[in-house]
Amino acid sequence: MTLYFLNENAAGYAIFEKLEFDESSTSLKQVQKSLESFEHFSKMIKLKTFKAFSGNEQALVNLRALAESEISEDLDSVLEKVFSKSKGGKIQLAVQDKVLANKIAEKYGVQIVMKDSTFEIFRGIKLHFTKFIKKGG
Repeated sequence: MTLYFLNENAAGYAIFEKLEFDESSTSLKQVQKSLESFEHFSKMIKLKTFKAFSGNEQALVNLRALAESEISEDLDSVLEKVFSKSKGGKIQLAVQDKVLANKIAEKYGVQIVMKDSTFEIFRGIKLHFTKFIKKGG
């Protein structure tokens, strides 16, 4: 089973992958401890793909769609790209917006994950986002 994290921000869309997904390894305390350093956190999470917005207009269109919990064309293309490469295995996706999560689950047939440990991982992604982008994954 593969667990992905959808990170949407003013720069673009990023999909992160939880390495060696194991339910027991995602306890809240373990996740919180891993946030302390990029070196440790990057052993737990890797950048799968990043699609930067080409300009302010594209960013505004996408951020408006997100504000309305809609799947924009750009988000659709990012999700299609990642899900098409994950053939044969079950996919789980962590999403921060519950309404958007339900729409993604309905459209792509993926299982949505929303729990305390995934929200802590999102916190780590936000904290270390620029380091992942500079590293390239």
